[in-house]
Amino acid sequence: MAFRIGVDVDEVLAEFVQSFTAFHNERYGTRLGKDDFYVYRVSQVLGLPREETRRRMEEFYESPRFENIERVPGAKCGVARLRQEHTLVLVTSRPAMLKAATGRWVARHYGNAFQGTHFADYSSNGNRLTKATICKRERLDLLIEDNADFARECLDQGIPVIMPDRPWNENSLPQSQYLMRDQSWKGIPALVSNL
Repeated sequence: MAFRIGVDVDEVLAEFVQSFTAFHNERYGTRLGKDDFYVYRVSQVLGLPREETRRRMEEFYESPRFENIERVPGAKCGVARLRQEHTLVLVTSRPAMLKAATGRWVARHYGNAFQGTHFADYSSNGNRLTKATICKRERLDLLIEDNADFARECLDQGIPVIMPDRPWNENSLPQSQYLMRDQSWKGIPALVSNL
């Protein structure tokens, strides 16, 4: 059976945390590593107010480190395998100001594997567009997502989620028939095949 699959960008396709920590360590003299990201909120990890965190994130977005984020290991092969039978759609929580940069990065690393990109805007004031809303609107059958809060929103709507294990999502969601976990992209195509 062919599915319409939503795929997150950061930490599903792109090694965002690795690149951000390298930038932050160089710029601010910190010694952050991926394991320091025990929660998804960068301000908590940095121990900084939200406005200062936002300013540092914007510096990162303008840096070469952002443009040159590496792919998650195995993601290119996993995406290619899924694309053989399924329609893949990007669903990201990146700020809308990163549409062009995101499009360039995805095209460089994944070609035309995705049939569209949708930006869930969690940072805007007012009209908040959630990943669950996008999944419903775009008739996506499941979402591959690393953020437990976004996954929970989808699970609450009956949308299955495949969640790659990351330090910030360990033990963060109760077991559910709609939640599948895997440590890497190696197992994700098999999880989809078993649906």
